[in-house]
Amino acid sequence: MTSQRPGAILIGASSGIGAALANELAQRGYSLALVARRAPELEAIAARLNASAPGVARAYAHVGLDEEASPALGARICADLDGAPLTLMVYASGAMPSGGSAGWPFEAEREMVETNLIGAMRWLALGAEVFVRQGHGALVGVSSVAGDRGRNGDSAYDQGCFHPQPIR
Repeated sequence: MTSQRPGAILIGASSGIGAALANELAQRGYSLALVARRAPELEAIAARLNASAPGVARAYAHVGLDEEASPALGARICADLDGAPLTLMVYASGAMPSGGSAGWPFEAEREMVETNLIGAMRWLALGAEVFVRQGHGALVGVSSVAGDRGRNGDSAYDQGCFHPQPIR
């Protein structure tokens, strides 16, 4: 990665909004740290981006539920940005296991809340610490409308979909 580019960390970059944002930010000249649970999909996205702009993206497979590993990975990512100023952190990771007619087993609900809410809190707090220290930066939390409106029969999903508010 080159130090002339602004740096961005995208958590949940292996699919959906996170992957689309990785494409957009790469086109805008960012150095990208892509973080997600699904390593094969993440590596494919990084390889595709690097084929167009060598060194633009690095992939970091990470299960956000590992409380001990997240701060260490955050520090490693900042070091790996190779002088690129970290200007943006986006949390777009989410989980929604299908309960179907069997309902929602507690462990599946717990993983969903830990990924969608606790993971967001952990990563965005790490980003806030960096941005306060350096005096600038932007945090973005991508959530589901279920955090605001709810979904019939999915109370754990509704509660785990944080409703982000501006940080001032």
